[in-house]
Amino acid sequence: MKNNESIRIAVAETSVIIRSGLTLALKRLPNLKIQPVELLSVEALNDCLRTQFPDILVVNPTFGDFFDVARFREETAGKGIRVVALVSSFIDASLLSKYDASFSIFDDLEALANKINLLQNIEPEEEEDSRVAWQSLKRYIQMPTQAPLVRLSMKSLSFAKGQTKDNKWPRFPR
Repeated sequence: MKNNESIRIAVAETSVIIRSGLTLALKRLPNLKIQPVELLSVEALNDCLRTQFPDILVVNPTFGDFFDVARFREETAGKGIRVVALVSSFIDASLLSKYDASFSIFDDLEALANKINLLQNIEPEEEEDSRVAWQSLKRYIQMPTQAPLVRLSMKSLSFAKGQTKDNKWPRFPR
């Protein structure tokens, strides 16, 4: 995709604060021309898909009680829509693996821009090598979202087992 082309991004989230905040952040991305669409409900998502397909769908995994990524991919097969999880709370990593990438509410503008650029420039192919490379890239894109939680839980676990030197709560770097 060329830099001067506009990228259509649909944001499916029930929380007006999170949805509007992400939409505003997407509009502020440097060197990217983003056309965001806010979707409040599953009906709004269906209406959006009837009129014009987005390039990227950013969706909360709990959207509409539970967003079924596999069913969405079946219904939109051949359209090339990238599906990105919008992580605003702790989400199981196995659930996130079904998405092409994930955006966290803690991501900064640079992280969002990098993830969007990676999603727009890479087309997965059906060959095994390409699929393996795409899975590795997905783990890289998703890693910043989950890494702080893993680091925190490992230090908490070592303290709970009494494995710290002085049995004091571990200090975390700021």
